Amino acid sequence: MLGAARTAALGRIAGELRDLVLAYAEERRQRGLVTYQDLLVRARNLLRDHPDVQTALRAPVDLVAVDEFQDTDPLQAELALRLCAAVSGAEGEWRDLVPEPGRLCVVGDPKQSIYRFRRADIAVYSAVERTLVGADPRARGAALGQLPLRAPDHRGGQRRLRWSRRVDARRPCLPRRPGGST
Repeated sequence: MLGAARTAALGRIAGELRDLVLAYAEERRQRGLVTYQDLLVRARNLLRDHPDVQTALRAPVDLVAVDEFQDTDPLQAELALRLCAAVSGAEGEWRDLVPEPGRLCVVGDPKQSIYRFRRADIAVYSAVERTLVGADPRARGAALGQLPLRAPDHRGGQRRLRWSRRVDARRPCLPRRPGGST
């Protein structure tokens, strides 16, 4: 009984909050104001709802690199995946999109995710990681924050330099595309 009452009360509160958020968004729209979140939503809607725009925006971009990916919110991840989707003009649920090999490189450490208050979601990081590794198993590691780098020290410089040269030689984030370009 208490559980049902709690659920009903939370449902009413959520409905009131939803109405408040939508009213505030409409007020901003009428006044010509946008927030960072508004910009993300509008950019996502533009890419999602207009395949011609998605195609035009992705054409000149060979690589999208996202640092601190552990602090990415769902809208930011969706933007990256829509810009990098293997099929231009891809529609549907963004979590089902698969990036073209070599087009998306993300770097992050899930243990350092600190922006939950700004909608950062470690589940998004994990979902995109699974998508990238599923599309190209070579993506695991260098592309997904598994780099064996430690806090800076004065003795490790040569070791890191040798490691980065080995990684660069394999180019895990940038597999060669047909025609020899990266």
